Amino acid sequence: MKEMIPFLLALLLWAPPKSAGQEVPGSAAFPEPEKPAVNSGFPTRWKSMTTGSVRILRFEGDYIYGEVVVPEALARVGGGVEIMVKKEGNQYTGTVDARVVKPDGGSACSESNPIELTSVTPTRIEGRAFGPPPGSGFDWSTCTHSISKQWNSFVWIPQSAGGEEQSQASSGQSPRGSTASPQSGKPTANSGFPIRWKSLTTGIIRTLRFEGDLIYEDNFYPDAGVKTDGATQLKFKKNGSKYAGTANLRVVRRDGRAFCPESFAVELTSVTTTRIEGRIFSPPMSSRIDWTTCTYSMPEAWQRFVWVPLN
Repeated sequence: MKEMIPFLLALLLWAPPKSAGQEVPGSAAFPEPEKPAVNSGFPTRWKSMTTGSVRILRFEGDYIYGEVVVPEALARVGGGVEIMVKKEGNQYTGTVDARVVKPDGGSACSESNPIELTSVTPTRIEGRAFGPPPGSGFDWSTCTHSISKQWNSFVWIPQSAGGEEQSQASSGQSPRGSTASPQSGKPTANSGFPIRWKSLTTGIIRTLRFEGDLIYEDNFYPDAGVKTDGATQLKFKKNGSKYAGTANLRVVRRDGRAFCPESFAVELTSVTTTRIEGRIFSPPMSSRIDWTTCTYSMPEAWQRFVWVPLN
């Protein structure tokens, strides 16, 4: 019998879902170092922008060790996710070893998948993990997935002990703003481009970071004033006369009891200091989402947008 495991393994997966109203208590494979110097200036707690899961990392020379924080009930029955990577050239490579246990405790499956960290800094970690995509079904009798595994990209950012993301936002920015990379105190850091932009299509305000041929946006946002860990991450790279990239989102239902990670292709066809035009390959705004399967009532299509600087 196949059962759906919401986004298990997908996008550094093996981030066990919370039950309704349940907090996710800490469960670390390795004790946090008493002295910050042990981690060589790197934070200990990191949050995935894709799944919202939290992991405890320990940096030791060319090695990084970690474990995903899981619900106490899962930890008690032996469930958990451990990470170990070693520096190889300009990136880290290693494995994610996971043991997931069925909620009733009747079945358990273990799995090991490769992982790569392509960029590691004290404010941001980027990488990819090999696993099934979001929405994949799982057969407990055979420990197999209904959809073939693939490489899934992710981004982690530091999280304080109190659970808040360590934002680099300057005064006047929206709460829990951009953390794609540290913002310089000098306006010239954005090469003359404004930082805050507003969509003429949706009214959404975003914070953009321009770095050479790259443009970033990382935003967490509350829903109806309630912290639900919704998130948007954009990353574009200049390709000829336009910028191409992806929009990775974590869409959260209003009651906070369901979420769906999504990834859509995005193109910026015109980028100037006064106007940005582009398009995103996604369901139309009027499309409805099925929170059980993370599917939409209307097919994906190219949707055009325009952003203008926000004064």
